[in-house]
Amino acid sequence: MPSKKRGGGKDTESPTAALVSDADASDDDYGTVDDGTTGHPETDRETLLPNNNSLVVEPEAETLGWRTIFVCSFTTLGGFIFGYDTGVIGGIIEMEGFRTTMGFPLKVNGEDDDEETANKLGLVVAILSLGCFVGAITAGQLADRFGRKWTTFWGGVTATIGAVVQASAMNLLAMYAGRFVCGIGVGTLSSIVPLYNAEVAPKHVRGFLVALQQLAITFGIMVAFLANFGLEATHQGWRVSLWLQAVASGVLLLGAPFLPETPRWLLSQGRTNEAVTALVAVRPNLVGERARAMIGEIKRSLDDEAVGSDASWSGLLVWPKRYRLLLGMGVMIGSQLTGINAIIYYAPTIFATVGIEPFIATAVVGVVNFLSTFIGLYALDRAGRKILLVYGAIGMFLSFLGIVILLVTDNAGVVVVVLVTLYTACFAAGWGPTGWVYISEIFPMAGRGKAVGAASASNWAISTMLAWATPLMLREDGGLGLVGTFSFYAGFCLINALFVLFFCAETKGKSLEEIGELFAVPLHPLAVGNYKSFFSKSRHAPPVVVHQYHSDAYAPEMANGASSSDSTDT
Repeated sequence: MPSKKRGGGKDTESPTAALVSDADASDDDYGTVDDGTTGHPETDRETLLPNNNSLVVEPEAETLGWRTIFVCSFTTLGGFIFGYDTGVIGGIIEMEGFRTTMGFPLKVNGEDDDEETANKLGLVVAILSLGCFVGAITAGQLADRFGRKWTTFWGGVTATIGAVVQASAMNLLAMYAGRFVCGIGVGTLSSIVPLYNAEVAPKHVRGFLVALQQLAITFGIMVAFLANFGLEATHQGWRVSLWLQAVASGVLLLGAPFLPETPRWLLSQGRTNEAVTALVAVRPNLVGERARAMIGEIKRSLDDEAVGSDASWSGLLVWPKRYRLLLGMGVMIGSQLTGINAIIYYAPTIFATVGIEPFIATAVVGVVNFLSTFIGLYALDRAGRKILLVYGAIGMFLSFLGIVILLVTDNAGVVVVVLVTLYTACFAAGWGPTGWVYISEIFPMAGRGKAVGAASASNWAISTMLAWATPLMLREDGGLGLVGTFSFYAGFCLINALFVLFFCAETKGKSLEEIGELFAVPLHPLAVGNYKSFFSKSRHAPPVVVHQYHSDAYAPEMANGASSSDSTDT
């Protein structure tokens, strides 16, 4: 079977044919691009392993293709659902139609709700985060066992069911149930979408493609704010807002079964043939020796760490995996302690308290949140992860500090809206996209799904507590009030900046396999953080590591026509 198609006087290689070599070739021939194949695609794919030739893959070598962009963009529907459900509820609990249906007293002149009402409304908001915690912590187990694709499908199923129940709710109990079930879906998607995109993306644009999730989140929040603004005066407008979410999750549910599985997960399961097919499907521009290098690098990383590898929960607690887990959880907990979800959930309440029209101001914040995310998308693979996290945290701290000063001096008003908007811009350009990118990169292949799920679950655990506590914190009578609440979050923004500066590794420009080498034993946290490099004039990524691949390392499995099935760290 020929591997080249001729047309227009020019030879063109088919992507799959360019990946494979003659099954009868000697060890020295592995890693070269042959003009033909054996005529047996299954055999050809099994022999897709590089030899002792050194293969250098430059970051700019692979052109980003439309298939990669399409697949990563489609999965980020999960991010849109995440953002929409986060943004929509703050407006809904202020709508007269919702309060009448659920038996809550209507607000008069924007005064505080009584304590019982505040508790019940806090539970309406917080129970989504509780479901998200359950979804995130179980998503890891599902992703490692059943794959990234089918876990995405499961997230779409539960998010759709939950949205339909919410939109149809006739009482508070049904609303609680719908929010919880939808939360399971949102939590699942919040874990699996960055994991999926990180495993299919080229390393030089991985930050951008993973951060598309955050762009989708902010777009969902903006659409939710605008939907609430347009439907606020309609008695059943709150139901329409919730039905819009059901439509988005339904599209994801229908499309997820057609996604390709990630090559890294397939290789970790010993399914080399399917891994090659998936690689070509999602990244058709990666052909020939560069494709061989990709498969070989993943295989090398899998095989290097196969001995003693433990993908169980207890295995994640063994040093240095434990340090990676603590880093991921620290970044995600820190993301919530910036106060972002409290601001998004309760922006209408906060603006009403200082005498600003809540729905208009909230819509402005939603638009700024969405547009500022483009700054993060642009800078992630240029400036790096740490600089966005550190300066983003400092910007949020200064914004909160300005708000506190205005409130203490009784100068609150439209300037508070400006500073909340500035705070939101700092989060959207920094912690918003970068946190999800970071946890998708730093974990080993063995148990990667569980680790990402645990980091995401820690985010939702803190979100649940803060979503329930914030309306009580905002109360001037018996709570912290606006000044105390903003001061609380300001302090944690400063702590976040120091945590990232001293303990987090820079991952820009490195493959997932190269990132694993940053956490090699012996591991010293301050050395991993390498804070001195943050202040250096040059923050360019180090040269790409060139690995030597040896065909004899794979000779036994190739002789048997199969590849190792060990699931190992990368």
